[in-house]
Amino acid sequence: MYVKRALLLLAFAAALRAAVPTPESHFGHKIGVDNELLDWDKVVSYFQALEKSSDRIKFRELGKTVEGRPQIAAIISSPANIKNLEHYRDIQLRLSDPRKTTPAEAQKLFNEGKTIIMITCSIHATEVASTHTAVEFAYRLLTEDNPKFKTILDNVIILLEPSQNPDGVDIVTKWYRKNEGHSL
Repeated sequence: MYVKRALLLLAFAAALRAAVPTPESHFGHKIGVDNELLDWDKVVSYFQALEKSSDRIKFRELGKTVEGRPQIAAIISSPANIKNLEHYRDIQLRLSDPRKTTPAEAQKLFNEGKTIIMITCSIHATEVASTHTAVEFAYRLLTEDNPKFKTILDNVIILLEPSQNPDGVDIVTKWYRKNEGHSL
């Protein structure tokens, strides 16, 4: 009886976890189509929705921009790595300063740790494609179940910053919409 209840609870919990939303369902169009730019608040809400629907991602607000928009990053990896982020962070901290570890300890930590990479997008306002790419890239990492992606997610912790310039994303989007269809 206990096993049956446990299985029912697990099934119920899985059903509560929503399917990972597609970019098209969230933004109302496919990513990369002509004449469609993204609003920063929708980018932020998409990454928040991804975190709610997948155990492969953690959403982080890093701070605020000059104009008060959230500066965000997504941490993407395997579910096991996401559960142990603090452990891998500790390894990185210990490896970052040779005064904190002996060479033997450093080798052990190196073997136990994960590769951590950071991908930053859209430092300049008109670099709109990289923010769009970040949205699609995150979606694919969270939903595609192939051996290549599994290997990457098992061995790498990806820090993805969809834009280093959220203010610029919105400035260019507003300018484009205002001037769309006009000759320059």
